[in-house]
Order: sequence, then structure tokens, then C-alpha cells
Amino acid sequence: MSRSPWLNRKVLAVAALLLALVGGLAWVERTALLSWFYVRGLARADEGSRAAWVERVAGVGEAAVPDLLARLGDADPAVCGNVRAALSRLSRGWGLGDARTVALAMRCGREFNQYSPAGRRSVLELAAEWFRDAGPDAPPGPGLLPACVRFVTESAASAEVDTQDKALELCAALLAQPQGAEALSGSRDLVRNCLSSESSANRLRAVQLALHPGMDLLEQVTALLRDPVADVRRAAIIAVGPMNDEILDDVLLPSLHDPDPEVRRLCEVALESRDRTPAQIRLGFYLTAPDPVVRIHVIEQLHNVPDVDPVVWLTRISHDPSPAIRAAAARAMSGLCGADGDDRARARLDEMARGDPSATVCVLARYYREHPDRRD
Repeated sequence: MSRSPWLNRKVLAVAALLLALVGGLAWVERTALLSWFYVRGLARADEGSRAAWVERVAGVGEAAVPDLLARLGDADPAVCGNVRAALSRLSRGWGLGDARTVALAMRCGREFNQYSPAGRRSVLELAAEWFRDAGPDAPPGPGLLPACVRFVTESAASAEVDTQDKALELCAALLAQPQGAEALSGSRDLVRNCLSSESSANRLRAVQLALHPGMDLLEQVTALLRDPVADVRRAAIIAVGPMNDEILDDVLLPSLHDPDPEVRRLCEVALESRDRTPAQIRLGFYLTAPDPVVRIHVIEQLHNVPDVDPVVWLTRISHDPSPAIRAAAARAMSGLCGADGDDRARARLDEMARGDPSATVCVLARYYREHPDRRD
């Protein structure tokens, strides 16, 4: 019994549908297989063959992203560097404004702590590259900057010098964007941590980033005026020197004795920018000198320096580590304690008479307090 034409057409339609499904599945499997094979080859590639494997992976497109990101857990920096090159090639092809680039950044942020140190550095390098390439003709897509801020936030507590270096590079690129204020909250902890980095290069870059409006890290930068590396001390004094309202002269004055001549020069420039006269700067030089023979000049030269409050300077030198200098300060201060004298000088002499660490200074301060006219 022959089949009806209708039944034959139905059988053919079902067969065609099955063939289409099988073909589709075969294509999907082919793409997955190609992605696995190409990413595997890329991971093993050396410098000479990397470019060819990058192009093969790029030909697979977005489907290769999961296999690529899985390789970022590899501890080998060469493998992670190859992966970064492929991700860079893919994102350049899509464009910074493309949703696929933003999705890639967001996924990297979610998985960031699962990557090896080398993998995290590669992600930081990739993100910094995105924002270096950004411009009016290729603006970042909505969401790309906050997604990359997460990389900085996750790197903030790292003690690895290389990770700090790449994170600071990305931080600088993010802060330079028109919407860079969004990166401040995530960047502050990183910069604070890197101000005490083992690497002087990282400390130097952190000082420069700490100057960005809103960082509020002047106290931490000021501590680097005593950094063992001259370049860092120079950067620190350039940073805090102009901050007249926030940083006292007393913080800068020890830098007048810095072993590095450029630091000393920058300190003088900073003090001059605060309208301090050469005579006042010289007085500050005496006050903070390591040698007590030099510090005693504060008392000897004070009357030659106009526009300074002698009680303030004598009070400061009266706390000197040397008992001899403190005794000399008490003697000089007694000259300000006559009938119409300064109450501040009397109060300081009284403190010294009652509580100076040296019993001899206590006796002398008491004598000068009670006999201000008999200093000889």
C-alpha cells in the first residue's frame, strides 16, 4: 500500500528538521571544540607564535571568553600574558562602547580573586589599556568604569609589588577620565596602602596620585618626608610644601637638613612660597639642627630676626633634648617676664621650674622666674 503524498511531505519535513538540529548541534560543538583547541594552543604559544594564535582565538569570537578566563588561574605569567593579548584583541574588535566589553569587565570583576597573581596583573593591564585607548571617538561604554574600579578595590590590600604597580597604573587611568570621581572611593585605599609599599617606585607613584582632589591623604604623604629614598622625599615635599593651611612649618623644617641637596632646596622654596623670610628660614634651620651647638643659635640670633614672636620660639627651644639649651632658653625667657612682661613666658618658666626633666634646669628656671633682673 503506497503512502499518501501528504504523509511523504510530513516525513520529509521531519527529516529536514532533524538534519537542521543535528547540523546546529554539530556547529555549536565545532565552535566549542575550536575554542578549546585554539585557547590551548595560545596558552602554549611563545612570543614568536602568539600573534597567530591570538588571531585564531579572535576568529572564534565571544564564545572563546570562558576558556580564556579559565586560563587566568594559571600561575605562569607567560600564559596569562597570552590570554591578555587575546582579550585585548577581542575587546578592540568590539569597541569600548560595546556591551560585550562591559560584560567582559564585569565578569572579570566577579572572578578577580579566583585568578592567580599573574592573572590579576593581566586583568589590571588590560583595563588600563582600555582607558588609555579611550577618547572622544571611542568612549567607554556605560558601566565600564565602575566595573574596572572593582579591580582597583580588590587590589587595594595587596602586598605584591607587581600587583600594586599595575593597580596604580589603572588607578591613574581611571582618575584621568571625565567621570574619574567615581573611582575615588576605590582608589583611596589602594593609594594609602602603596604609600608604604616595599617598592620606592610604587611609593613615588602613590604620592603623585595622593594629590588628586578628594584623596585626603596628606598625613600619610607627610610621613614620607623621612623616606629612605631621596626621590620619594622630593615628591613628598613638593606635595605638602604648598599646603600652608594643612601642614605646619615645623613639619617641613627638618628637611632643611636633608642629606639630599635637592630636598633641601625644595624645602626652602616651599617655605618661601609661604612668605617666610630668609632670616626666618635660617632660624628654623637652627631650631631643627641635629647638632646642639647649632641649635643654641636660636637663642643667640632671635633678637636679629624681625616679625617673629620671641616667646613662641623660646618656648619651642625650651623643650630641646639638651639640658644646657633648656637652661639657656629659661634665662632668655626671664628677660620677657618683667613687670609688663608676657604671661606666656611666665607660665612656661613656671612649668620648667616645677617639672623639667633636669633638676639643675628646674633650679635655674625657678631662680630666673623669681629674679628676672638678675640673669647674670
